[in-house]
Amino acid sequence: MKPDITDLDIKSMLERDLPPAPKSEWFTRKVMNRLPEKRTSNYAWIEYAAYAVALLMYVWAWTALIGGMAAAKSVTVDDIVTSCVLAGIGFGVCLSCASPHISRWLHDI
Repeated sequence: MKPDITDLDIKSMLERDLPPAPKSEWFTRKVMNRLPEKRTSNYAWIEYAAYAVALLMYVWAWTALIGGMAAAKSVTVDDIVTSCVLAGIGFGVCLSCASPHISRWLHDI
């Protein structure tokens, strides 16, 4: 093979010269059945432990913020900014937890 041929050249050559593969549910099912079982990660518990610690810290931060506002009997600009930052952090963590499930769901559609 010539060294100046790139992967894109090979891809376009295959798409141009080969007929399209026929759709076959039987073939897909047979190939999927031959694949080994998906192994679970030995380190999955670390991820869940980190999420639990983060959740505890998040609840503590909200509790401290609301307790401080209740003790001061006033809401300052700093309290509002901190509330917005905490809400953003919570939304980001929820999105990072849900995004693999959402992308898998969208891929299956």
